[in-house]
Amino acid sequence: MAYNISKNLFLITNFAKLPAKLEIGLLSLTVAALIGSALTQDYRYLAVPTVTNLSFCLQKSRENHAKNTSDQSNTDPQLQALEEANASLKKTLKSYSLIDSRLRSRRALIDALKQANRYVVLVCPWITDYALDQELRSLIESLLNKGICLYIGWGSLKDVNNDPQKLNRDCLLKSASSHYKGIFYLEKLQSQYPKQIFTTVLGTHENCWIVDGKIAFIGSFNFLKSGVNSTERELGVMTKDEDFIIHLLGLYYQSLGISLNKLSESQKVKIKLLV
Repeated sequence: MAYNISKNLFLITNFAKLPAKLEIGLLSLTVAALIGSALTQDYRYLAVPTVTNLSFCLQKSRENHAKNTSDQSNTDPQLQALEEANASLKKTLKSYSLIDSRLRSRRALIDALKQANRYVVLVCPWITDYALDQELRSLIESLLNKGICLYIGWGSLKDVNNDPQKLNRDCLLKSASSHYKGIFYLEKLQSQYPKQIFTTVLGTHENCWIVDGKIAFIGSFNFLKSGVNSTERELGVMTKDEDFIIHLLGLYYQSLGISLNKLSESQKVKIKLLV
């Protein structure tokens, strides 16, 4: 849900000493942004109106402060709190980017992989030879040759009729083999790099990736299944927000049966081996 944006919005909702009208206005903005983010997962776009309206509230507060005091050096704590919240929210928004279309989603992945130094996490329900084309294969092999670790979560629960008992490699290949032909290539790499590449059946419909804990993507594009030639609309969010990435990585940990809460703070940020 609205993990990091909501955290910053809650800074705004410390209404202990705010004027009543301003309190109600900010509370309304906060609730609207949280609901919108939860429904769409589109943090940056949904929060832009909040920033605009927060800026308006700030301007009004500045005007009221100027009218009510002749000592401009005497900073109003209420105004200062709003200034800090506004700056914090704007800083967060700058770390998010909307990525539209399959082509841009694919290019974002390729560019991020080229910058990888320690590890890559890829989660996608399906893996096809079509998506794992020569460009992506060459890049993956280059990463492995550099000692970079690759973690791949895959497998759709729907393909085994939503039966967790059948959620395994063989049943997935039997029920929807055309969606999983790319797994054979990855398994071949596993035999060559057994300590660097790990594939895990998750039973998922997620599409996300994380590179080095520094950049991450969540979106609609099935980047390990589909190509980029289709004009079908796709939308995703790419971010460098550390808190958000740690939270996303924690969800991946949970899918492997590992509790992120049991890790030290340094392990959360500087993760290399996830299994």
